[in-house]
Amino acid sequence: MAQRKFRTNIVVSYEPDESGWIRASLPAMPEVATAGLSREDAREMVVDALMQLLAVEPERQVGGDYERVRLDVSTGHAAQRDTTRAKAKPTARSTSDPSRAS
Repeated sequence: MAQRKFRTNIVVSYEPDESGWIRASLPAMPEVATAGLSREDAREMVVDALMQLLAVEPERQVGGDYERVRLDVSTGHAAQRDTTRAKAKPTARSTSDPSRAS
C-alpha cells in the first residue's frame, strides 16, 4: 500500500464553565468532550480525547469480516487556524409547532 499523508481540520467548540474551566468539544463528534484551565490546554485535551476515541477496540460480531488498518497521524502541534467566533446557525425547527411548546 502506498504511503499517504493525512491532514484535516477539525472544528472545536469552546465554552467557559461555572468553575472557570474551558470546555472543549467536537460538534461533529459529541462523544469527544473535555476541559482545560485555558483555551490552549482545552485544545490539547480535545485532540488527545479524539485520538483515544479512534484507538478504542470495537466489539466484534461473530462471523464479521474485520481488518486492522494502521492510521498514522502526526499531532506534534495543534495549530490554531481560525480564531473567529462563528455565530450559531439557526435550527430548522419550527417555533409554531405546538408539540414543542414548553
